[in-house]
Amino acid sequence: MTTTAETTKTVQVNRVYIKATPQAIWDAITKPEWTEKYGYAPLVEYELRAGGKFRAYPNEGMKALGMPDVIIDGEVIEADAPRRLVQTWRLLMDPGMAAEGFTRLMYEIQQARGGVTKLTVTHDVSGAPKLTAMFAGEGESTGAGGGWSEVLSGLKTLMETGVQLPFQSGPQKKHSGAIANVLSGDVLVSHPTAVREHEISIVPNAPHTVSPTHDAAVSDGRSEADALGVDAWLTEDHTHVVKIASHRPPDK
Repeated sequence: MTTTAETTKTVQVNRVYIKATPQAIWDAITKPEWTEKYGYAPLVEYELRAGGKFRAYPNEGMKALGMPDVIIDGEVIEADAPRRLVQTWRLLMDPGMAAEGFTRLMYEIQQARGGVTKLTVTHDVSGAPKLTAMFAGEGESTGAGGGWSEVLSGLKTLMETGVQLPFQSGPQKKHSGAIANVLSGDVLVSHPTAVREHEISIVPNAPHTVSPTHDAAVSDGRSEADALGVDAWLTEDHTHVVKIASHRPPDK
């Protein structure tokens, strides 16, 4: 059977049109400096040849949650850059999904018109009902993410805007006050653009290590913050933690 990610069937087919070159999309799929910026944000490693190994490693936020050293493994079946990548794929960070074994994943990249590229992702998840449900987005309400739809939406956003799409699942506390009421030391889960929109979620005691891999977002955040008289930056945590330190004088 063939279906989109809205249902739980044997083969999930997702297609997205992205204003980027085929090579740029190929790189975004196969290079860790890109894959850590969208979707579930793993650090991938490919041997791009038939029979080559595939591994995905946890990012810093995943490590803090106790994820294993290798979270996904597989083998490259076909690598025809920048047009087609076929591989096996097994999720290791969940014992139940790991027991379902290897699935087959295929990326097809085709040049379309007007500087647009069509990306088709075909995931044969036969015999893997838990993985099927996850990539269909059925676990989104429990914090498991939106599956292929969210992954590809994040890829498209990153390629076209240079900005990361915030992870859409998991708990989030809302703070409705103005930026001026945020005290120094508060840590906010948000994207820097949320600083401008005053959509803030406070998570105390989050990690504060600045990530050198998010230079564009860091610059963005500081630019937005400067206009408001506050400091903002992203950290290595996968929740895209933003810290806002108020410049207002202390209360007398």
